[in-house]
Amino acid sequence: MEIIKLAYNMRNWNEVINYADKCSWGGGKSLAGEMQNKRILDFGSGKGNYIRK
Repeated sequence: MEIIKLAYNMRNWNEVINYADKCSWGGGKSLAGEMQNKRILDFGSGKGNYIRK
């Protein structure tokens, strides 16, 4: 497993939004909306969460 930093200006950003929007986890749609509306701008900055690849 590789843990990577993810930020809104990276190519994976929309891919993660789409995954979150479709996942069965109850908070997925909410997370996708926060990311789309730029209320969450990165993961892995030391201030937030990490996306696992």
